[in-house]
Amino acid sequence: MNDDQFLVAEDLYFRYHPEVTVVNRTSLAIARGSFSGLIGSNGSGKSTLLRLLAGILTPAGGRIMLGGVELQDIPPRERATRLAYVPQKQTLVFPFTALEVVLTGRTPYNSRFRFESDSDRMIAFDALAAVGASNLASRPITELSVGEQQLVSVARALAQETEILLLDEPSAALDLKHRAQLLSALRRLRDERELTVLIVTHDLQMLDRSFDYLYGMRDGRVTIQGLPQDVLQNETLALIYEDDRVRTAEIDGQTVVWSEW
Repeated sequence: MNDDQFLVAEDLYFRYHPEVTVVNRTSLAIARGSFSGLIGSNGSGKSTLLRLLAGILTPAGGRIMLGGVELQDIPPRERATRLAYVPQKQTLVFPFTALEVVLTGRTPYNSRFRFESDSDRMIAFDALAAVGASNLASRPITELSVGEQQLVSVARALAQETEILLLDEPSAALDLKHRAQLLSALRRLRDERELTVLIVTHDLQMLDRSFDYLYGMRDGRVTIQGLPQDVLQNETLALIYEDDRVRTAEIDGQTVVWSEW
């Protein structure tokens, strides 16, 4: 394995039911400190692949390597200090404040009976600030909008101070301002801390050239991979989405994508 290939999936296979294969013998290698996107149509296996990479699901075949060690051999607490996962949706039923939710990201670093320190609280405040959500710190999470809850979830993952951040549709419920602020924060952390980021998204407009790499998934396999400017092309997107009406255009350095009907 190349030293730069930090998170590696080899020949992954997964089924939720015996007759439905969701991830079908696929492989990919994510470089340390890279900022990457994973795209594909609904049902292509993107979210399942992300959960496999996060260790939430166990593959039926193949293996996942993190820094040269099989993911399943890394103890859960250590894994939580190295890899953070943000799902697309979370069920939040207790009225904890946003700050209290973010502080749970510090759990891997604290013993069972130890309260959070001033340092933990500072890290949590900084994480909220990074995603533009400082004003939410004292508000009950159950009273926040879906978009605000998503920002808090990302802040919680940032508070874990991991090497890898896996995000499933992080911008789906965000307005333009907060989407831009979130992406800016992730890019800054990539540059400052060499944070490795993989984002699953349907929002192709967010995939500008600040992304280092894009992966395209179809029928349970990563079938396309390359630089953003190479993947965000009519012919390539048509293969990923099985739609030859996909069109792209570059406007002021930003790729715009649509489908002709």
